[in-house]
This record gives sequence, structure tokens and C-alpha cells, in this order.
Amino acid sequence: MSQRQEADGVAEVVLVTGMSGAGRSTAARALEDRGWFVVDNLLPSLIPETVRALGEDGAVARVAVVVDVRGGRFFDDTERALARLREDGTDVRILFLEASDESLVRRFESNRRPHPLQQGERLVDGLRRERVALADLRADADLVVDTSQLNVHDLRHRVEAAFGGDGTVARVRQIVRDVFRSFESGSIQQVIYQMGTQMLEGLPSVAEVHIEANNRTWDTIAERGDALGVFTDARPPYGCLGLRLTRRS
Repeated sequence: MSQRQEADGVAEVVLVTGMSGAGRSTAARALEDRGWFVVDNLLPSLIPETVRALGEDGAVARVAVVVDVRGGRFFDDTERALARLREDGTDVRILFLEASDESLVRRFESNRRPHPLQQGERLVDGLRRERVALADLRADADLVVDTSQLNVHDLRHRVEAAFGGDGTVARVRQIVRDVFRSFESGSIQQVIYQMGTQMLEGLPSVAEVHIEANNRTWDTIAERGDALGVFTDARPPYGCLGLRLTRRS
């Protein structure tokens, strides 16, 4: 597991993206009100360096970055930027906001402004181009919110529910990922125990850790010459493996 503490850098980054008119600005304001440092319309190639700079003195633990197709050709650098953050050990999630064409057209018309990819054509043509450009990010999103039927307050509540914590969830996710990557053991019980002990070490505010996992037993395998054969189809999980660790006072 990485020994970097939360105070030594940005622990969590949320990329806020999605369709124009779907509510990115509302989501960004909701995150800012919950203590996130929000950066809007930053060139994607500059995201890793900006996140590192914000975390240098430990003052910023959570950063939300708003990106959209207004970045033009630079928008293609987004996925590479996210990969660099993950390589640095930063917990990265993607919030994708979308809405139906009917809802988006109505919102654009009420504001009397063109779509950034409209290019002098119909509004729906701009929306179509944007959906194509955002397809990969939408597929990779951790949370997709359809705002077609949501008002501003509904969207704020959805964002606050998903990202309004104190960073503990991000730290737990990071510990689980690091243990799976770095801890080698033939016993799932040892892997779970390692996760639990590192959670207590890395989260001083947590007094007890309780972990449960589905119990899956490997199917019987027999050698057939140089090949391996599986006797049965995969079986469903039964029972569970559990661990409860309590911090010593």
C-alpha cells in the first residue's frame, strides 16, 4: 500500500463532464459548497500538474475539475490526464451529466444561446456531435445522472449524496486498490485482514472495521495432458467471509 497520507496531497479528484446544458455548473457549485476545490474549463493536459500543485501544502484534499467539449482538440487529452492521476495514486471518479435531446433543446432555446458544436447548423446536430465526442468518457463514468426530469435542487441533492462525504470513502477505496495491487497471498482471508489493518492505520477517525465478501470456491480442475479442463459450470457464491477489527484504546 502507498504510505502517502491524505494531508500530503490531493486524495480525491472528481471529473465533472457531460452534455452542454445538462447541469455541470450546478454540480460544480454543489461540490464547492461541500468543500471541494473546483477548477472549471482547465486544459485537460494541465490537470495532473494542477492537482499536484494544489496538494503540495496539504491544504486541498479534494479537487473537482469541470471539462467539456469547449476545449476543442485539447479535450482528447482528458483520458490521458486521468490515467496519470491514477498512476500517482489519486482516487479519480467521473461524474457524467446527461439529458434527453428534447430537454437540452428546450434549455438552450430558453437561454437563447447556440450549442458549442452547432457550427451554424441545427441545435440537434450540435448535440449529436457532442454525444459522439463524449461517448468514451460516459462509458468510463462512475456515476451517470440523467437530469431530464431533475430541477436544480434535485441535482444538487444527487451530487451531495454521492460526493458530500469527508474523504473517508476515497481513502478506503485507495487502500483496497493498493492491497489488491501490492499484497501477494494465496489466502483471501489474509488479503481481507491486510485491508482491515491498513484501514485502521490510515484512518485515525475509524474505531472499527467490518468487511464482508461473498465466498466463491474455485471449480474443480483436472489435467488433461497439456491442457486443463473444468468439470462444472461456474457456481453462484454461497455464504460470506467476514472480518471485524477494533482499534485498541
